[in-house]
Amino acid sequence: VFSGSIASILVDVRLKERRGLGSVNYKEHIMILGWNNNLEQIISTLPTYIGGRNFNLVLVNDGTEEDYDEIKSKFLGYNIKFIHGDFTKESVLRRANIDGAKNVIVLADTYGQRLLDDADERTLHAVLSIKVITPEVKIFAEVVDQNKAKNILRAGADSVIQIGEFNPVLISSAVISPAMPMF
Repeated sequence: VFSGSIASILVDVRLKERRGLGSVNYKEHIMILGWNNNLEQIISTLPTYIGGRNFNLVLVNDGTEEDYDEIKSKFLGYNIKFIHGDFTKESVLRRANIDGAKNVIVLADTYGQRLLDDADERTLHAVLSIKVITPEVKIFAEVVDQNKAKNILRAGADSVIQIGEFNPVLISSAVISPAMPMF
């Protein structure tokens, strides 16, 4: 009975983790909130600026289990964990261990049927939620409308990058050298 209970608990934990419903215990990790066409390019360029694949990455979004499996298969040597949920909610951010994060990248979220026009509001909500929980974390945000960039900076983002074709390189480089995107 005892070994059966232990096995059941372990299987339950693995299933939750696979679906993105578990918790993260990484420290000094990089978090990427949201999902858009630049996600894979950002993940692939991060090692260039960090100095290899020896870093922990947490993706927080509304992706499906199949989406997570596809990302994991493309980036086999990476330490990637997934947290499924709305990244503007404090409970989801806490499951992703926002307290232990070093850097957070907030993408203009267009996953599913989300409109690009609504992305900046979600980014603003995410930045406000993050800064309430852990004010010292560095936040790099992708914005659609340059007019909303000031509000996102006022909310606590360290750097704002307008959406465009060079975003994966700019966002990845901002993690190590925040002056690079400004240049």
